[in-house]
Amino acid sequence: MDDEEFAENRKHFPKIGKKQKKSIQQTFEYVWDHVQTELPGPSRVDAWYIAYALELGVPVVTDDQDMTELAKAFDAQVMPTLELLKIMLDCGHTDMKTINGLVEYWKYFSGMPANFKADYQRKRSTNPALALSRFLISRR
Repeated sequence: MDDEEFAENRKHFPKIGKKQKKSIQQTFEYVWDHVQTELPGPSRVDAWYIAYALELGVPVVTDDQDMTELAKAFDAQVMPTLELLKIMLDCGHTDMKTINGLVEYWKYFSGMPANFKADYQRKRSTNPALALSRFLISRR
């Protein structure tokens, strides 16, 4: 994925009220200070998403290892993309054709989720789409 697409994908934030906005700002400052002093790697946008997750009580969906480490440092909930896809499949919000298309997109841009390879190797498959299918079905 190129830098422009990466930035575009991460510039949208949930709409919130003034009181929550102030809390999120304070949390961001604390999280960002931690990044600058203790855990270099995550971006400012990563720190913002962690602040939102903490204040809104929602999980962060990411496969980025730096962002995951930052989230864990603050006890923020983290959900890997594969788990979100499983939930979406179980709820009928997506289907295997769409998921397989996503896997092909990931392969094309060399953007497979960080732990995806281990998941499909565990299933003894060299076909990422088939591995994803098996992974999702085994988690039902």
